[in-house]
This record gives sequence, C-alpha cells and structure tokens, in this order.
Amino acid sequence: MIAPTDSELIHECLNGLNWPTKGLELARLETSQTYHERFINGSFGSERGRKEVRLTQSTKPGYNKIASRITMDEPVPPSELNPGAREVEPVIMACLEKDMEKRYQSAAELQFELATYLGIRYKEELKRSLSSNNTPRAAFYAGQLMLVFLKMGNLTEAYKYASDLRFYTHGGLTSEVEALAEQIKVRLEEDLSFAGEELLAKAEIIAHKVSLGFREV
Repeated sequence: MIAPTDSELIHECLNGLNWPTKGLELARLETSQTYHERFINGSFGSERGRKEVRLTQSTKPGYNKIASRITMDEPVPPSELNPGAREVEPVIMACLEKDMEKRYQSAAELQFELATYLGIRYKEELKRSLSSNNTPRAAFYAGQLMLVFLKMGNLTEAYKYASDLRFYTHGGLTSEVEALAEQIKVRLEEDLSFAGEELLAKAEIIAHKVSLGFREV
C-alpha cells in the first residue's frame, strides 16, 4: 500500500513554499495569465519586461490565442477531468481566478490552504487506520501530520502527533521520534512559533523512514 499520489504532489508544493530561497523560485513561476494582464494594463515591471512579452507574442506560434483563452475563458473544473480532485478543487479554482484580487495574495496563503487540506485528510486516514488496527498505516499518517503541522508552524499539533508516533514505531526509530518530540516540546516551552530548518529536516527524515515501512505493507 502506498500514500495517495495527490498528497505527495501537495507535499512537494509545500516543500517549494517553505523557505525564502525557494519562495523566490516560485515568484518566477507566475502564470502567463498574470504576465498577460500586466502587459495589457501597461504595468509590467519594466520596459525590458514589456519588450520580452512583445517578443514572445511575435515569435511563439499561437501565443495570442493562448493568452486570450487564459484571460477570457473560464477554466474547466478539475473534478470534471479527474473526480479525485474534487476535494482540492476550491484551492485550484482560486489559483485560476481571472480577478487577481480573488487569487491567493501570497505563497504563504496558498501553503496554508494546502496544509489545511492535508491535515483534514490525514486525520481521517489516521482514525481509519487505528480503527482497523493497521499500525504501519497509522504510523505513516501520524508522521505526515507531524510534518504538515511543523511546516504550518503549529508546534502544539506537531508535538501531539510526534508523541503519538512513538507508539506506532519500534526499535531505533522510536528513539529518534522521542528525541524529535522532546525538541518540539522545548520550542513550545520557549514560546517559539516555528520549527527551524534543522528540526524540520530531522522530521522529514523520520517521516520518510516511517513511510518506507508503510509502503512495504
């Protein structure tokens, strides 16, 4: 049994949004819709930027048609193409809004929405795993919840699931989880609201080790 593919993709997105340097990379990936709007409104960053757009328009076959569809046509709801996307469809549609003001105004806003979605889904799966006495599955979802909440900066929930994870692991991995839970607890006692790169890296390694056991079931 393996983890849901859509959840893995969302985790990749969360990883890309988590640190400032990666946030800069994300800024370069603004949609053609945004670029086209800025060009039309005459507000594209600089004269050089406007020239680049004009060059793209003149050298890329079909650019004007594509840009027109982006700015004028309503996007097809993802669930019509993939029914499995229904739960996360509101997030996707918000990203595709024609009105820039209705989209997420920052990478942090999008990150929070995706993390909230994952948190809800993983809690349901953890409860289902415990009901069926499926320990490897419970360990996987407890580990993922710990990781999601660390990335959200919710150390209270992260500590809760790190503590739970101790009961679903064994051997040396249990010791690693206990040490991580203790480090999260220290940050809570110091009233810190972020995990830090080192702690998050340890959590990702532990979650990965737990997921290996889950995939082998």
